[in-house]
Amino acid sequence: MASNNSNGETYFRRAKNGIMGNKPSTPSRSRKPLPLKQRTSSIDPRRDYSTQTWTSLLGLLKAREFLVTVDHFSIWRRHLAWAIEDGDELRDHMTKRYASSMVFMSLLLSTELGVLFNSSGVTTKVRQSLENQQFDSISFWIGILVILSAVLTILSLISTFTAWTMVSAVNKSNAHCIFRSSIGQYAAELPGRFIVSSIYCFLVWIIMFFFVLLPVGYISVVLLCFVICLFIHTITAFSSFGRVIMHTGAMGSQRIFDPEYEVNLSPHSLHHNLLTKARATLNNNTSIRRQYRSKFVPLRRQMSESELSFQLSDRSPPSAFSGSSTTHATASSNHHIPPPPPRDSRFSSGFRP
Repeated sequence: MASNNSNGETYFRRAKNGIMGNKPSTPSRSRKPLPLKQRTSSIDPRRDYSTQTWTSLLGLLKAREFLVTVDHFSIWRRHLAWAIEDGDELRDHMTKRYASSMVFMSLLLSTELGVLFNSSGVTTKVRQSLENQQFDSISFWIGILVILSAVLTILSLISTFTAWTMVSAVNKSNAHCIFRSSIGQYAAELPGRFIVSSIYCFLVWIIMFFFVLLPVGYISVVLLCFVICLFIHTITAFSSFGRVIMHTGAMGSQRIFDPEYEVNLSPHSLHHNLLTKARATLNNNTSIRRQYRSKFVPLRRQMSESELSFQLSDRSPPSAFSGSSTTHATASSNHHIPPPPPRDSRFSSGFRP
């Protein structure tokens, strides 16, 4: 009777802990994932991100990407053109971006025109400075920037609407050859240039209003520094995120991690592995075309940057018969290639017919 009770207690204890007799054993290579708590404090190391999350990625950026996010440059569109294999999906992605840009720039244009032509005292002073050509007044330059910002916004709307119409007309079977060409890359990038220029003009005249509404002093300078720091932080955060997306091959259809390895990674572990692969791709100088067309083995364990760089460079290991097949292919190709024609001595001496 006592043995039956002990067996029953053992069974219920094992059932409570989730260890049943018919449950398959856990593979030795898989580890128990780090528990993600429902509530974490500011000093908990198991938080989803920390200050190092942002600063560790700054080495991937170029100087211009501290001021403009990377998705407005041509490298982002080259990655898109080579990563998305379906032409219909590539075309839909570009048209969706144009649609969101149209809505955003329309709202920006209404704001700029509303500021320029409303009846408030500040904007009335701006218009009077423009009429009197008071070049030494800050209100005059605010009016110039508002007008320039409105013109750039109108150009961005025109270019975005035109590109939207033309991109929608491309058939999916010819989408890649059009969007990978030089004119396709330039036409896709041109609306973004106008959008960035308009946003920067908008930001500059907003900041200049600080010195009109507030006297030049401690408060205005602190407010200016605060806005600039937040702006740079926002730009660098999304530029770093874009660099990770590009250099890890996240735009493509191939998996970055093995599913059994990925499920056991915490947010910090995922970040570290993604950063390591991005750095290895940059150090290996992998071209965009080879990055998305070569077959890579998903990461199954944590690797150092040098190990991952070696793995990325060794995409197709030679087989036992690679030497003979290469020799045979070289011999056959040499057999079919005709010898070059004899060189005419007249052209070597500089004579032209």
